[in-house]
Amino acid sequence: MCHVDFRECSDFELHLWMEGEITVGTEQKWLAQVVVYDRNKIVKGNMELGKIAPEPTGGSPELSPYRSAFKTSIVWLSAFATADIGVSGKGPKEFSKPSWGKIANIGGQQIIPQEMQTITVPAGTYETALIAWRTGGEIAKYGC
Repeated sequence: MCHVDFRECSDFELHLWMEGEITVGTEQKWLAQVVVYDRNKIVKGNMELGKIAPEPTGGSPELSPYRSAFKTSIVWLSAFATADIGVSGKGPKEFSKPSWGKIANIGGQQIIPQEMQTITVPAGTYETALIAWRTGGEIAKYGC
């Protein structure tokens, strides 16, 4: 099932490394170094990510098509978890919670932190959370 309109749903891999914080205008953002593996092509650059919601808002021009696909794949997260508790009341979510809520546009299915996983990549070994939801009769998964 394809959820992102990127070159007719062709796969690519995007790796992020959080370099630090930057200020753009009056906004504090995260600056991530990015490497994209797209078939036989490797694209490197940086991406600016919002601190309240994780959507990419700028960065290297060569990452533009991947930035759009990444944004489409992660934008749903802001409906459930943000860094800001303020007016929205969403705030950060714990991976130990049984459910983060429901997505109305997929039939009210639960967003569930399914399991913790240890992954190893060339840069090291990390604990990650697998977030899952059911859509169209299939289970979709997203690693955090």
